Amino acid sequence: MKKLMIVDDEFLVRLGIASLMTWENYGYTIAAEASNGKEALEKIEGVSPDIVLTDLMMSPGDGFELIETCLKKYPEMKFIVLSNYNDFDNVRKAMKLGASDYVFKLTLKAEELLQILNEVSAEIKSNQNEELENKKEKTAEVGKAGLLKRLMSARDRYYEETLRDLGKMPLCISFGRPYYLFYITIDNFKILRHRGNFLENDLLKFTMENMIHEIFGKEKKMEVFAYQVSSFLLIFNAGEERKEAAERFMLLRQYALKYFGVSLSASISRIQNGIENLREVIQSSEKLLQLCFWDREKKLLWEGQESFFREGQILENPDKKRLEKQLDLEGTIAGIRWMEEYLASLERKKACELPEIRKNMKKAVQMFSYCMEKKGINIEQTVDKNGINLETAVMEYDYYADICDCFYELKALYLEQDLQKRQSMQFINSFQKAKKLP
Repeated sequence: MKKLMIVDDEFLVRLGIASLMTWENYGYTIAAEASNGKEALEKIEGVSPDIVLTDLMMSPGDGFELIETCLKKYPEMKFIVLSNYNDFDNVRKAMKLGASDYVFKLTLKAEELLQILNEVSAEIKSNQNEELENKKEKTAEVGKAGLLKRLMSARDRYYEETLRDLGKMPLCISFGRPYYLFYITIDNFKILRHRGNFLENDLLKFTMENMIHEIFGKEKKMEVFAYQVSSFLLIFNAGEERKEAAERFMLLRQYALKYFGVSLSASISRIQNGIENLREVIQSSEKLLQLCFWDREKKLLWEGQESFFREGQILENPDKKRLEKQLDLEGTIAGIRWMEEYLASLERKKACELPEIRKNMKKAVQMFSYCMEKKGINIEQTVDKNGINLETAVMEYDYYADICDCFYELKALYLEQDLQKRQSMQFINSFQKAKKLP
């Protein structure tokens, strides 16, 4: 597997190239990144990349100096210039210094870059020991993800066995020292998937991990686990300050929102000791994030904020008889008002478990849908701007406020259906009366 290094002073360019594809599937790995030539020279000695993709106009240390210095010391290293359209004179100069090829970074496509990389790679002598080491690293990554999955479902002695296997992995952190867990998740992920304009699973995982490493810092002692499809677990030893990690998360969230249009939420656990209770720590962090359901502005929760719940609340089943009675007496407007009042009542039940809340909401929507269907209002096929009907909304939106927003958007459509139905009935009645006239 060939090691790549990306050198550019624009974070978005580095991130964009790193996220073009799942590099390991094509025999490459992003071994390092740098924001200028000086930083690149400092990292190259430890990383020994096979191919460096570099911008030219950077400071301190431009791409020309980087190419010239490296090729004197590492003649086998290959350079591909990241160029702009008006940069031909500089590209020509870089090629004279020994660069192998160039690409236009602003219009770069995965297949174009892959073809150039393969051509350049053919000139590099294969190092069997290095290939074997890269293969081991990839196997370790796959094994790490599999162990975490096993850990969350294992029982009794198999749990202890999985813990031992995880402890033997070559990790960047030590469970023999105090540690804490940073749990990051993508908000409304199911809705984004439903909308159909989001990254594929592998590319999403790859992109998010690149952003996490870029912003939290690859030099930090942390271990990143892709957990489920839309969540990531970061484990730090306690020496890495939680406050600093929290600040870096807010920067990560800012970039994710700006460049990918997605919002992130996270929770930070207390300092933990020993690997034995790792599963409980993960479950606790996951449950802590459920508190965000009631306040979509809360994007980072610290363990110990459980007081956000009110205590002693009991969740009552939705009242179907009252719904039917209101519909019989007042028509569809009363049914919509019933659903509106039910949703409003839930905010007073924050002590209840979120799965219980969702189950109860689904039951209420099914009652509402069944009763409104009798009045000619199709709840199931009426959808919001994301293509989501009310039953799907109560199960898949991550925030109570989003569910309410969805309902009020759909409410206008229900009222429109009701108006059209009444106008149609008036027309039919008028037509029938006209037919009876002599």
